[in-house]
Amino acid sequence: PAPGPEGRSRLSTAKLAGAILAGLVTTLFFTWDPGVGAEPFATRFGVSAIIAGAAHMAAAADVFRAPNATRGLGLYIVAAAFLVYGLEQLHYAAIDIATTVLGTGQAVAYSAYLGFLDFLIHTAMALGMVTWLLEDERGKTLRAAVEIQHLAYHDTLTGLPNRRLFLEHLRLALANAARTEGMAGIFFLDLDRFKVINDSLGHAAGDRVLQAVAGRIRALVREGDTVARLGGDEFTILVPDVRGSEDLDAIARKVRDAVKEPIL
Repeated sequence: PAPGPEGRSRLSTAKLAGAILAGLVTTLFFTWDPGVGAEPFATRFGVSAIIAGAAHMAAAADVFRAPNATRGLGLYIVAAAFLVYGLEQLHYAAIDIATTVLGTGQAVAYSAYLGFLDFLIHTAMALGMVTWLLEDERGKTLRAAVEIQHLAYHDTLTGLPNRRLFLEHLRLALANAARTEGMAGIFFLDLDRFKVINDSLGHAAGDRVLQAVAGRIRALVREGDTVARLGGDEFTILVPDVRGSEDLDAIARKVRDAVKEPIL
């Protein structure tokens, strides 16, 4: 099976760590022998550039595919900067090969102009990282606010609206019915002998029964209707627009037939 996000993250981290270690070893190898000739130096510099280029391009791919990252301008700037820097390092390696193998002096002169590009790339990396961190903090704050609001108005077990949200929907439905001279329907349901399930099979099984019942009822109603859990084994259904008692009878039969099906 394909590895999950955590497995891919560990694999990417190991891959980048290996590339960085290889680059450090190559650099230290050159530093250890400062009197090395031009040709061995060029070989070692080219290897370092290739490793650095591959590492930064891999980092760009990992940043772009980060599963839990906040996707915004900062992430794309960082990924693009890593990618361009990796390509530049490979270009350095190509220049080194051209200088060493072909003996073209123009390649050495041309490489000096890439210093300004280095400055632009590093600036983009810094600005992108700051922007990414700010966007990530803002995203976390917004997600926390949404989660808090959801917890305040929804039942944590079934995900249905709770009593507070149900009463708010009921207030709006009654106001709309009074304005349009229409009708609204309210159903109250509680599960008979639910205590037997908790006592015989345990509360975990009782929770699964509540979740199954909630899912069945929610699947029956229209998008504008409200299914809420008031607490315990008590549910309500609010139908804000009905034509008469025939509609209510039909809904009641559908709910009864759905709930009476066995729950395995």
